[in-house]
Amino acid sequence: IVGGAVIVWVQVGGDPSPRTERRPPEPSVINRTESRIEAADLPVLRPAPDLVELDGWLQTEADSLDDFEGKVLVVQFWTFSCRNCKATIPNLQEIYSTYGRHQVEIVGVHAPEFSFEEDPAAVLTAATELGVNWPIALDTGKRNFHGWQEGRTAYWPRTYVIDGHGQIRFDHIGEGKYEELRDAVAALVAEL
Repeated sequence: IVGGAVIVWVQVGGDPSPRTERRPPEPSVINRTESRIEAADLPVLRPAPDLVELDGWLQTEADSLDDFEGKVLVVQFWTFSCRNCKATIPNLQEIYSTYGRHQVEIVGVHAPEFSFEEDPAAVLTAATELGVNWPIALDTGKRNFHGWQEGRTAYWPRTYVIDGHGQIRFDHIGEGKYEELRDAVAALVAEL
């Protein structure tokens, strides 16, 4: 491994030539329930908007975020063919296995970018293959992007953490900030 890349030597004829294969960095997954920060260190960004005009839910009996009242919620807008979204799944799986459904609930708001991602059966198949075992809200028309994200811009993935009082306390676009996400969850769980 050189500079985060794997060097693969390929022998073509008699001339060896190096090929570089880029792999996405592995998120550092730490099984930790203690936070380096306090809940008071997390700003109250705004109240969490409602998820409106959904096309249904998968992997839950819930039909609203209100059904998870009193828990710390990790809400991620994602779509199953997005490689950036897929890269966040191991970290979310670690959070879910650490806290379970007792203190923390993850809600994946599946907002497809492409028409082939709109089929609920395809979403469920992809969720099974990817190991996404938390509730999924189906937002086929991407109606919730407007309430949750500023303006009309859609970001995949976008991850929010909501405290037990319905306030957004963490907001991150894209991959990364895994430590900060885990710290925010742990701090807010300690506050419950």
